[in-house]
Amino acid sequence: MGKECLQIFLNLKLDVEQQGNVEACIQALEAYFKPKRNVVYERYQFNMCTQSPEETTDSFMNRLRKAASTCQFGTLTEELIRDWLVIGLKDHSTKFTTLERGKLRSKQGAKYLPFKRSCNPAVGSYEAR
Repeated sequence: MGKECLQIFLNLKLDVEQQGNVEACIQALEAYFKPKRNVVYERYQFNMCTQSPEETTDSFMNRLRKAASTCQFGTLTEELIRDWLVIGLKDHSTKFTTLERGKLRSKQGAKYLPFKRSCNPAVGSYEAR
């Protein structure tokens, strides 16, 4: 550990017991150096997601999942991903069919996959059911 890091470590206000615990020291240094997330900005990024013209529905859903992972949505994460997936879809027939039926189901039975698999490459890998 260099001089600058040592000075930061000494200013972390750890008690004697914490200073003797390597894990506590590492956690304190990580908390100091790890940038704090701006949840409002992270949610803004999530809410700005839309499917690009060449992007498959699979890829769009993965991008939404990645964006949602830093938003601290808690128990609403899956529902918000599902809702924003429908909002951001470029294929209007899939979007309107899904909205009309009011259900999103997965052929695989996994609750986080809101569409059943499709062989139609124009729609992507999923379609409303």
